[in-house]
Amino acid sequence: MKKRGEKKFKLRNIDFLIILIIVILLGFSVIFVVIKGSAKEEEGLASLSPLSWLSKATASLLVKPQCSDGKDNDLDGFCDYSGCYTGKGKNKKWLASDPDCTSTSDNREACVPSAEICDGKDNDCDGLTDEELTKECGNTTTGICRYGTSTCSNGKWGECNGEIKPSQEICDYLDNDCDGLTDENLVKQCGTSNVGECRYGTSTCSYGVWGFCKGNIEAKNETCDNKDNDCDDVIDDGCACSAGQTKQCGSNVGECEFGLQTCSGGLWGACIGGVLPSTEICDGKDNNCNGLIDEVCGNLTI
Repeated sequence: MKKRGEKKFKLRNIDFLIILIIVILLGFSVIFVVIKGSAKEEEGLASLSPLSWLSKATASLLVKPQCSDGKDNDLDGFCDYSGCYTGKGKNKKWLASDPDCTSTSDNREACVPSAEICDGKDNDCDGLTDEELTKECGNTTTGICRYGTSTCSNGKWGECNGEIKPSQEICDYLDNDCDGLTDENLVKQCGTSNVGECRYGTSTCSYGVWGFCKGNIEAKNETCDNKDNDCDDVIDDGCACSAGQTKQCGSNVGECEFGLQTCSGGLWGACIGGVLPSTEICDGKDNNCNGLIDEVCGNLTI
């Protein structure tokens, strides 16, 4: 039996809905406080409005982090590619699939993209290290010289590939030694021989072509002048004598005396200064220079 003044409490549908809304709001408020408190050390995150934090909290609950795609999937201010790690300094070890990647208290570092440089690190946060890093190498592009290309690998620049370096200057109308000059100071020996009277000459390069041979002395016909005119390393070959050469001539038997011959034009000249044989006369002398005295004078005693 119902007592007078006593009212029976009945939970209506509208009352249940109001309670459910209050519980949900309380839940989000708790999440907001936890996330905001744990992020106080993270620059800029503590100043977000409750609605912004509520959005991030919802994303953190609904979005499963992918710790190797280089994106901030859970919107917690960290680039997921950086992942989680254990250890410090040289002992630092990245955990690309750590299930705690949504936590803000696991010693994570935010990946802040920057220009990729050759240091063995993923500076642009794309999951690759030192990718597509090349630079010019070499010293000059003057003349035929050209720069090469060096590629970064494991934080170090590699060899210079494709570089064209200076080389010895040659007569080709190109700047081979890359000094800004073409065919400079190029002189070479020319001629056929340096034997006897022959001498080498010199030829100078100009516009990629060797010039005429200058200063050279080539072989000539032998002139019997006590020189090797034909440059065969033999003096006056084919000549009876050499110019200026002399020799005794005639006889010194009896009344005869030696004379002297001089070479001229490769031939011996007349015998000059000697006493030649004469007709024998009976004078007690060997006039005909045959070794006999007055051999035609009868019984004349010698």
